[in-house]
Amino acid sequence: MAANALEHLGEHDWVLMLARACRVTFKPGEEIIKEGAHGKAVYLIRSGKASVQITKGKSKMEVATLGPGELCGDMSFLMKTVTSAAVVAKEELVADEMDAKELDALFESFPGVGLRFYHSLAVVLARRLRDTSNTLAGLKS
Repeated sequence: MAANALEHLGEHDWVLMLARACRVTFKPGEEIIKEGAHGKAVYLIRSGKASVQITKGKSKMEVATLGPGELCGDMSFLMKTVTSAAVVAKEELVADEMDAKELDALFESFPGVGLRFYHSLAVVLARRLRDTSNTLAGLKS
């Protein structure tokens, strides 16, 4: 797994989560997440790479590349809002799709799993913020 995977989840937590997940495959160019859609799932990328794209005017701009062990759909899951970016497979991509309602139900039944999931998600988002800040600082130099 990548360094920013859900590192605070234990083996038992993964068993519970993945029992509710669905393994999905996307072809190159296929949208995993559509920008502005209601986020209904969190995806854990198992293999392949994806492009995170935002619309700027009439064109799309790549703002990040995701690979194995990384998540997408997490921000709309966390904020319960529409997605802020599109995520498109750059190559064949395999992911575990975890339905948002299923995750909420799991966390209600097993609060410890939810605590560790949200702790892990906070670390993922903090790393992304740090990386973005470092990139922006480099651009200003």
